[in-house]
Amino acid sequence: MAGPDVYTTSNWAMCRSPITVTVPAIGTTLTDGSGSHEVAADGGGIELIDTVIYQGLLPGAEHRLVGTLVDRADGSELAVEELSFVPDEAAGTGEVAFDVGSALVAGRSVVAFAELSC
Repeated sequence: MAGPDVYTTSNWAMCRSPITVTVPAIGTTLTDGSGSHEVAADGGGIELIDTVIYQGLLPGAEHRLVGTLVDRADGSELAVEELSFVPDEAAGTGEVAFDVGSALVAGRSVVAFAELSC
């Protein structure tokens, strides 16, 4: 997929063709380190992975994903992690990893939210 054209004020006046604006979009899937959607509480640490699928990003520019792990029942934030990356293409995936104690998520239904910025 080709990336969007970038216009600055210095070359804007030279533009004679329509400009297409691409709005970035993301979607997420939360799993444990083995790819499962179920986590067993064994008293140790676990890794939850929020796989973020993105499209419409500007290749070569730095972007940041901020992931927030939330208790689905009461909306409380359990953990926040960040990932900075420079995509080679406008579409792809990134992984935000949450290293948490299993006691933090035991007996809870958790969801992850991701926010994209550049």
